[in-house]
Amino acid sequence: MVFDEPRYRREVLDAGLPVTEELRTRYQLPRHLDGPAVAEAVVAVRACWRRSRARLKYRPVIGQLEAGYLVHRPLLDAAAAGAPGRLRAALE
Repeated sequence: MVFDEPRYRREVLDAGLPVTEELRTRYQLPRHLDGPAVAEAVVAVRACWRRSRARLKYRPVIGQLEAGYLVHRPLLDAAAAGAPGRLRAALE
């Protein structure tokens, strides 16, 4: 799956606060949670946060996304390592 930055900006960053709790949208996760695809999505989303931080209107949103990432990181790391069970459960 290719990261769609304009869509991500529209659905997550431009939506403002509070940030969506829907993990599939928040990290633009693919439907099929295979390890490499999850890892690729997370890297792309976090790179988008870094690029977008320069825009003042996105700073509060990105701050909340980064805080949430600290909570979600164990689920995302496990899925990227090939054990998507906990992430799959969180998505339900």
